Amino acid sequence: MTDQSRVALLLESSAPILVRARALGGYLTLINQLGGNSDVLLQAAGLTSAQLEDPDSTIGLARAVNLLELSARELKVKDLGLRLASFQDISVLGPAALLMRYAATIGEALDAIRCNLSYHSPGINLELEAGQRDGYTQIRVHLVIPTQVSKRQATELAYGVLVRIIRFLSSNVSDEWEVWLTHDDDFVTARYREHFHCRVRLGQNHDALIVPTSLLSVQIKEASFELSQMAERIVTNIVRRFPLDIASQIETLVIRQLSTGRCTLSIIARQLMLHERTVQRRLREQGIYFEDIVDQVRRARALELLPYVEIPLQQVANLLGYDEQSSFNRACKRWFGKSPLVIRQQIK
Repeated sequence: MTDQSRVALLLESSAPILVRARALGGYLTLINQLGGNSDVLLQAAGLTSAQLEDPDSTIGLARAVNLLELSARELKVKDLGLRLASFQDISVLGPAALLMRYAATIGEALDAIRCNLSYHSPGINLELEAGQRDGYTQIRVHLVIPTQVSKRQATELAYGVLVRIIRFLSSNVSDEWEVWLTHDDDFVTARYREHFHCRVRLGQNHDALIVPTSLLSVQIKEASFELSQMAERIVTNIVRRFPLDIASQIETLVIRQLSTGRCTLSIIARQLMLHERTVQRRLREQGIYFEDIVDQVRRARALELLPYVEIPLQQVANLLGYDEQSSFNRACKRWFGKSPLVIRQQIK
């Protein structure tokens, strides 16, 4: 088995990273304006229009990213992500937008959303770094998706919305800002300026929004300490009641306890302080089953352990939570069509 094959299998085995459907807010309207068939495009990406109707429902992040790329390609609209950004505003962040609106400064607003972005998606991260020039700061958005998935449109959407939100909060229309994008093609940079209202540099080594560091100290008009504290309590409660990444939480608990045999639904539910039926319902809403998570973790762990010939196969079976090696043998044949011994020999 090649390294590439093993990586592919490991990617397949992990629980999907999700994002709130509000991330695609305005998509149906935009595609209609462009003369496209949204149902056909959504189906090609493994999604449906019904999934987009509830902004707080969850969809696979990689599927959402792929939908934007597919739509841009089929409709021959290179700036589709940026056009979609024009349909979105601070409300795209859902309840977490309250934290930004009532923060004291732009810097505090960005830090608040950075700490609570997991409500929107655990696969989207926000970072602030010192700029390459004195007096400037880089604001970077990272999309955690498989590397083989193109993310140009999603990246431009993210930065388009980020620019709109910061301009809204700061009332800043300065053209000192710069947007860096890694791709470099024949798309006219002047069109980018129409979207961002600032200079855009293509072909950079990373994506970023570059702003004067002084912008982070700008006071927000609606700043209120009392409302900020109230918003934090509201968001904390919502995140606790409606965790987006419950599948990832379960996967983490299963990984930690796989060899102990404590990977049952009842035990994991108690550790999450949820009823078993609640866990099953939330997983079902994501199209996932508890048994599948355990099975996928075992499959990935098997690929990690089998190359080590010094670990007897019976011990590998025990580390995967199997009492009998025969159960492990059957699982390997179901996963890979081969016995663990054959897989080990091929890897060697």
